[in-house]
Amino acid sequence: MAGVPQNAVSSPTLYNLYTSDQPTHFNTQVVVYADKKVIFSTNSEPEPVSASIQNQLNLLSLCTLSGG
Repeated sequence: MAGVPQNAVSSPTLYNLYTSDQPTHFNTQVVVYADKKVIFSTNSEPEPVSASIQNQLNLLSLCTLSGG
């Protein structure tokens, strides 16, 4: 069995260490609270916002697939 047991005192800290090096796109902001992650971007037009968030999701996907 691998990982950290749920509800362990060290779980939040270990999760934050594991996810702290995930890449970010320059037009997005990522807010993390416990094990929740919110990605947002602002612009007066919806197209750049959509593109920025999609780029951020692509970066996270590549990071996850590469194992790091």
